[in-house]
Amino acid sequence: MTERRFLVWTRETISGFVEQQVGAAAISERAARRYAEREFDSLLPQGMLTPGHHIWSAYDGDTEVGYLWLGVHAMPELVEGYVYDVAVSPDLRNRGYGRALMLAGEREARVLGIGALRLNVFGQNTAARRLYERLGYACEETYLARRLDMTVPLASNGAPTVRLEPITEEQFAAYDGDTQVGMVRLSTLERSDGRHGLARDLSVHEQWRHCGYGRAILVGVEQECRDRGVVSVEVNLGGQDHGARSAYEQMGFTVTATRMGKDLCDPREGSPEAEDHPR
Repeated sequence: MTERRFLVWTRETISGFVEQQVGAAAISERAARRYAEREFDSLLPQGMLTPGHHIWSAYDGDTEVGYLWLGVHAMPELVEGYVYDVAVSPDLRNRGYGRALMLAGEREARVLGIGALRLNVFGQNTAARRLYERLGYACEETYLARRLDMTVPLASNGAPTVRLEPITEEQFAAYDGDTQVGMVRLSTLERSDGRHGLARDLSVHEQWRHCGYGRAILVGVEQECRDRGVVSVEVNLGGQDHGARSAYEQMGFTVTATRMGKDLCDPREGSPEAEDHPR
């Protein structure tokens, strides 16, 4: 990517992020733009020359068809790549360039010694998720959120009542009477539109599963968040837990993003997929 194109691309990728965040109902437009600009400056302090980041324009002949931004992260076990942004020019979509872009990115990633690729898909972008699944990417984590400033408190619906006892600043144990039935991590994040809650790794001890304690813990989390003046709460689910996802959706949560990943350690050399790609 040329320096001149990079300046235009910067505006495009920030605007695209804002649009996707607002579309996923995860954050207000103002907050999304401030967050995007702050993250962009943090990730690329030296612009397109920032070490560990590769930003490519993709061409079919002399026509620019899109771009891809790849970050490289050296981990103890392997080198991981993160696709921060990938897009096809609006007037060239639905022609196979998205698939071709990702395949070209995977080839470049292997050249860089990357063993696995990861990316995030916003909740409403089902077409992109289907494309990544066809390319071999699997769901690793799903994020769901529920607004608290626009909804009534979550009802227990006959579930047991639990209390949350802090173990550390962010770690809570859930008790029914004197019995510990589960755990959850809870933290808050300040954004321009208010304080947001992040509930992570909610779990129910095995002997107490299917007894309503998952919902009970979530009711407790929401009450804790409301007491702190939180405007929304986000939860995460590992892997393809369709049952838990359905339960959250029934409680008013919506999917805001999905993290997906693919192992590149066993490339399929000479596959038909590699025949049609931009450079």
